[in-house]
Amino acid sequence: MLIQVGDHEILLSDSTRLVDNMLAAGGQATLQVWPEMWHVFQFFHQANAGERAGNQGHRCLLTTTGVSLAVFQQMPDKQSRHIR
Repeated sequence: MLIQVGDHEILLSDSTRLVDNMLAAGGQATLQVWPEMWHVFQFFHQANAGERAGNQGHRCLLTTTGVSLAVFQQMPDKQSRHIR
């Protein structure tokens, strides 16, 4: 599991607790704390750190699952449909 969080993130303590619990349970986890970054900074590619973090997330996905983001980008977007 890769957890990326900015040091200006409201969920920073939650992220560190999640990684600590995962490791204590015998799982694998990596915590990356990015300086001067905010919530969901990975989506802001204008911030150089956002693009770098997104690339690292993609590499983690490839390494742990063998699946590329390109596979997900080709899938139909079922999340955009509203369930009533």
